[in-house]
Amino acid sequence: MTGELVEGIIIMLVIVFAIFYMVKKSSRQALNDMTSQQDESAEKADSTDKERDKN
Repeated sequence: MTGELVEGIIIMLVIVFAIFYMVKKSSRQALNDMTSQQDESAEKADSTDKERDKN
């Protein structure tokens, strides 16, 4: 294998790992956003239930 071929393979691997890292990071952020929205909805529902119980 020539040096150019090895260099090309290394560059391609770096690009693939960078894309994988970005996708993983964005999916984790999206999951955190969804769970925080669910938590807020649950808290809002709980506060509404407590207000109904008081009345």
